[in-house]
Amino acid sequence: MGSCAKGSGLLYLRSEIKKRGDLFANSFHDNLNSEEKDAYDKALAFTWVSIEIVGSLFEKAALALFPEDGEIAFRKFGKESMKHDIKGIYRVAMHFTSVNYLIEQVARTWGMYFNAGRASMEKIDDNILALILKEFPDLPKVHQETIAGTLEAIMEMVNKKNSKVTYSLEGNVHKWIVAW
Repeated sequence: MGSCAKGSGLLYLRSEIKKRGDLFANSFHDNLNSEEKDAYDKALAFTWVSIEIVGSLFEKAALALFPEDGEIAFRKFGKESMKHDIKGIYRVAMHFTSVNYLIEQVARTWGMYFNAGRASMEKIDDNILALILKEFPDLPKVHQETIAGTLEAIMEMVNKKNSKVTYSLEGNVHKWIVAW
């Protein structure tokens, strides 16, 4: 098995596609290849799915759901997915949690959602952190941007209004810099 992601990200994708109505959902589904259809139709939150298939589904969904956003559609998809996933008491609790703690949790739980890569958090300055990802050279571009969107959503949820997330690839090391 190559690099995989848990099917949990597909739950938001399916939910948003279905919200747009049958015509939209059927059109989206018709544009998937057989492997993508299989994952889209059957993956559960705990199912391991090829990173290429998940990436392709995320890319197609982001462009279908946010066609006016072009390249930033991937970030918007990540941001909206995170907002969808964090509800209730968890969202309230985030207001009382430090950014450092939350980004550290993203790094610590990486292996729950991906079977490749080693994530860590690095404090650069009082208001600048880096999420570092090593050992995942085939991380698709769409994931690079959806992760940036996820981090942007976290910053919004903790009321860091003037935050900025930037992504870079340095050799085989992925870095998302979160500044506020």
